[in-house]
Amino acid sequence: MYSFVKDNLDANPVVVDADDLLESPKQIMKEYCDRVGIKYEEHMTTWKPGEIIQAWQDKAWVMEWRRGALNSSGFIKSETSSSKPVIEYPSDVVKAMEDSQAFYDKMFSVRLRLA
Repeated sequence: MYSFVKDNLDANPVVVDADDLLESPKQIMKEYCDRVGIKYEEHMTTWKPGEIIQAWQDKAWVMEWRRGALNSSGFIKSETSSSKPVIEYPSDVVKAMEDSQAFYDKMFSVRLRLA
């Protein structure tokens, strides 16, 4: 998808890494907005817990699967993010991850960075 966007839509697409966003939400969002040409507003990095679009409010899978996000009020770096659990993935998932790593590395190398 990144290659398609770069080749067909925008020669310099903005890539945001989730860890960078969690580390510096306001600064990353401000820089993102600047690069894509929209005005940054404070409400872009904070919100009221439980606010979800009406169309999703009756979807049980949204309520269960995204409970943490729905109860959040902004981008907050998790205290446990550095101690990720060891997960054993099925071999087809491991293969897909290995096949995708080069693409991830490329996008990571061109991600939005703060000056």
